[in-house]
Amino acid sequence: MQNVFDAFKEIVGKTFNWGFALRFIAIYLLELIVALAVGGLMAYGAFMYALGSGFAVESLIVAGILLLAALIVVVAISSAISGIGLALGRDYLEGRQFTLSSVYEKAKPGILPLIKIQLTITILFLALFLAIASPGIAKVVSAFENYGIAGMASGVQSAMVSLIAAIGAVVLVYLVLLPFLLILSQSAFFGRLGVKKAMKRAWRLGKANFGRNWGLFILLIIVLFVVSFIFNLIQEGIIAAGGSSLAAMAIAAIINIVVQFWIGILATLFSVKVYLLCIPAGAGRVTASKAFKAARTRAGAKARAKRAKKKK
Repeated sequence: MQNVFDAFKEIVGKTFNWGFALRFIAIYLLELIVALAVGGLMAYGAFMYALGSGFAVESLIVAGILLLAALIVVVAISSAISGIGLALGRDYLEGRQFTLSSVYEKAKPGILPLIKIQLTITILFLALFLAIASPGIAKVVSAFENYGIAGMASGVQSAMVSLIAAIGAVVLVYLVLLPFLLILSQSAFFGRLGVKKAMKRAWRLGKANFGRNWGLFILLIIVLFVVSFIFNLIQEGIIAAGGSSLAAMAIAAIINIVVQFWIGILATLFSVKVYLLCIPAGAGRVTASKAFKAARTRAGAKARAKRAKKKK
């Protein structure tokens, strides 16, 4: 248990580094802007299509497909950019010098495996939700067909049981698989593995580190809860002291943004550290020196082979 506390203390301590924080914020803002822009435009297009068709059932189905496509695009974009954050976090935790350009070069080979595993997990959990919530969704669609938009409220009320059951099932499955899901994306990204191999590796590492992964996750939840609670009180106090003035609300908003950035940094370093604790020291790492030595060895082997042919 002491190892869990020490590891988590190291993660929290590493969040207070301006050089890393500024680079992480740049990546975070890029992910946020691109994902919101692309996803927002696709969602807006889906809504306008449904609106232009008078919210007919067929148009709602098409709009739902467009929204699903928007979700997939947003997940792919977020995965690609967050991969750079994972590579940056690993260099930082392992004490290596880092720049955004060098981190991007290291991250490139793992971005596609990361996108694949993130999309797979998103689709699997979405399929589970839809399978359980389908009776409720059918009730909403039926109420809309019979009574129009005004009747959707009653349809939603009658469908709440299946919707809550679907949400509960998704949460339960996630918690059961938590020690493995915590390191699944990192296994694909850092190991440059396909979906099946990444799942197998995450399962093996998760079983070997089941208790520690759970302990680190519980500590993360406690810290996030305490930090959010404290800063919510601070924000409410500032707004109350300022009489709900614009200046007070602006200060509270700035504090909220800073806290959200800090939480993002903590979550990224947490993801990297959990993975590093699960693997043997140096495993899954391809350094520049190793790559150079491997290339030199291959070049030497080719040169020897050519000399042998000439002698013959």
